[in-house]
Amino acid sequence: GRRVARNAPKYEHAIRFGLGAIKGVGEAAVEAILKERATNGAFTDVFDFASRMLESGALNRATLEALIQAGAFDSLHPNRAQLISGLDVILGYAQSVVRAKASGQNSLFESAAQEEITIVKPALPAVDDLSTSEKLALERELLGVYLSDHPVRPYARVLAGKTVPIAHAAEREGSTITIGGIITSVQTRVSKKNGSRMAMLTLEDLSGSIRVMVFSNVYEQYREIIQKDRVVLVRGKVQTSEFGNRNGEGSGTVEFRADAIELAPEPSSVDDAPQVYIRVPRCHLDQLRQLRQVLEHHAGEAVVRFEVVVAGARRIVEVPQRITPSPAALERVRQMLPQAQIRLENVPSQAS
Repeated sequence: GRRVARNAPKYEHAIRFGLGAIKGVGEAAVEAILKERATNGAFTDVFDFASRMLESGALNRATLEALIQAGAFDSLHPNRAQLISGLDVILGYAQSVVRAKASGQNSLFESAAQEEITIVKPALPAVDDLSTSEKLALERELLGVYLSDHPVRPYARVLAGKTVPIAHAAEREGSTITIGGIITSVQTRVSKKNGSRMAMLTLEDLSGSIRVMVFSNVYEQYREIIQKDRVVLVRGKVQTSEFGNRNGEGSGTVEFRADAIELAPEPSSVDDAPQVYIRVPRCHLDQLRQLRQVLEHHAGEAVVRFEVVVAGARRIVEVPQRITPSPAALERVRQMLPQAQIRLENVPSQAS
């Protein structure tokens, strides 16, 4: 992550994100922050940061706001909403400190340090923090990437059971599949011929991103769903792009042509989904292949997880296929894996 309070050498084995990558924070401001930190030590809190940087002449309201929204102060103050709401309070305190130091330097009887001690740090507004989705949206806007987390992560189980990972889409060129993820951008175009509207989306999951073409007939049907920051499932065909930008860039790349779009089920509803646990002491590869055919033949909404023992430790492996846990399907599994123990969760009694 990006931090104003710490020096880089301690984190040589970690992924760091430079302050200069934050939109609205100029190179001069970054250099001033690094110089101040190297000269006078780490910043102790946001008030200390604001007063020291304001004194150096390298801080304004827009820069401080961008740093807060990007999460640069999370290690010092994790409630970003409180800092955003308290911008005027923070800057007011910093101005008071700067004035006090200037006054102290001109006095024969008191030092700047003594003057500074008398300035009490004000309380920040009592507000709830931003939601995770709000934080991630700001990170995407200011950094160009999701940094502290990914908005699709809570939907991982939903997507695993219903979609092909975007990173594997190229392998399915020409096929009709379902992909899913968060819409990170929406661009619309209006036809000069008939005034119809189409859209180009960027869809991103945990594995990658892809351009999605939504032509006019599909766009009109699903336009209410097509909104930035929504997590959706998109049914369509993988194809090679025929279109590029104005400079001809982007043509020949893999893209997705949408036929149908729906909102992804909320993660909370997946927690209540029916689940089938199959515990097996051992299993041969040919049995797994046959079992996959059984799961595909009895496709449904129940999550299937295998409990296996590897090197003396019990592991749970979730498979991408989902099943309808009917008596016939479960009996077929027992026939293939006589030693298997099957446990059902959130499954109506008549299904077992």
